[in-house]
Amino acid sequence: MGFVFQFHHLIPSLTLLENAELPMYPMGVSRKAMREKATEMLVKVGLEERMHFLPTKVSGGERQRAAIARALVNDPAIILADEPTGSVDTETGKAILDYLIDLCHSRGVTMLIATHNREIGASGNRVLNLKDGVLGGATPSDEA
Repeated sequence: MGFVFQFHHLIPSLTLLENAELPMYPMGVSRKAMREKATEMLVKVGLEERMHFLPTKVSGGERQRAAIARALVNDPAIILADEPTGSVDTETGKAILDYLIDLCHSRGVTMLIATHNREIGASGNRVLNLKDGVLGGATPSDEA
């Protein structure tokens, strides 16, 4: 499982690259393979120029993109994402969402997104609405 938190939760004393490597440590991945995979994921989210920076030295959107890379490094079968594009600009958010959706389609990954953004919600295959703690009916896109 890969987790994308609403607030990135990066370790401030580690670079973006080192933060992206963290989920691979318990998996027994070699140091070289960890570095290569984390670098690949950071490049895919547009952080090739910032990967050696500390989280405190990059923007909120860059921190969130690093958190997304961190969530994807172990090639999860399921991604749980809480407002994954909430702290990025519209163009970057669209690019990230397009990448995540493409990942789901090309590799059969399941993604659950919690969002207040109706456009992001509409991009899903199935949309469930939660209001005041009560699960409501699915939107019409659920029937497609």
